[in-house]
Order: sequence, then C-alpha cells, then structure tokens
Amino acid sequence: IETSPVRCLASQVTNAVCGADFTVWLSSIQGSTIL
Repeated sequence: IETSPVRCLASQVTNAVCGADFTVWLSSIQGSTIL
C-alpha cells in the first residue's frame, strides 16, 4: 500500500481548508476596514 498519495491528498485538503479560512478571514478584515 502506497502512503505517499494519501499524504499528498491529505495535504491538499488541509491546504484547501486553510486557504478557505484565510480567504474568509481576509474578506472579514477587509469588510471591517470598509465599514
């Protein structure tokens, strides 16, 4: 059983989640700045 693809997939999922959280955080910061 190859574990590398699983680790890569998990890493991609983690990066996607972190990226989404960062996008929401950044947009909320910009929204607060605009308001």
